[in-house]
Amino acid sequence: MRSRLSALLLTAIAACSAGEEPVAELTAETPPIEAAEDMPLNMVGGEEAIEEIAEAVLGSMNPLENDLRGLEVAVRLKDEFRIGPSGVEFELRATGRDGAAKVDELFKLRETSGLESALLDAEARDGFHIKTFALEETDKPAIAAADTVLQVMKEETPGENQLTFQAIAHSCVEPGAAPEQYSLTIYVRSHPDVEFVTLNPELLADRNDPTLGDIMFRACEA
Repeated sequence: MRSRLSALLLTAIAACSAGEEPVAELTAETPPIEAAEDMPLNMVGGEEAIEEIAEAVLGSMNPLENDLRGLEVAVRLKDEFRIGPSGVEFELRATGRDGAAKVDELFKLRETSGLESALLDAEARDGFHIKTFALEETDKPAIAAADTVLQVMKEETPGENQLTFQAIAHSCVEPGAAPEQYSLTIYVRSHPDVEFVTLNPELLADRNDPTLGDIMFRACEA
């Protein structure tokens, strides 16, 4: 099975329905970097940083090599933002050579506290906060079952399958705040005994952007 992680490119997908929160999706299944030239987003570090991060993420998070029942995700946001009611999610998908979905799982993660991580300590900044999340205990059998399916696909149709995994952070602006810039960084690890890796370069968007400004800066409900 190939995990097409040649360029870990951020794709910001805006929730368009009324009342939905903006969604930032970080995905291992990505279009070429050239396809994002017109996106109103700035990915700090450029293509070289993206490629380095892609290698680290695949080494740490590849479901074919790692048990993801211990999955943890960390999200760094500016203090004017918070995670909305829809929370943080982790999606795992795999399609076979016929294009049919063999694995299609979306897990809403639970917020955690007190995690130890040298990387998160180093990534702390004034004016920002980091929240951490993990799989619900009730979801661990499902992600283990998905791993079994992936292993069968790898054995039966090697090189003909497509794997996608992504973390999704639903955020909103704190009531009364008026930030001029949106910033998001997501970190992941497959188990509490290993260190986090950065899933994406820092994602930045400006309030005055005509495409995403009204969406990424939507206020939280009081």
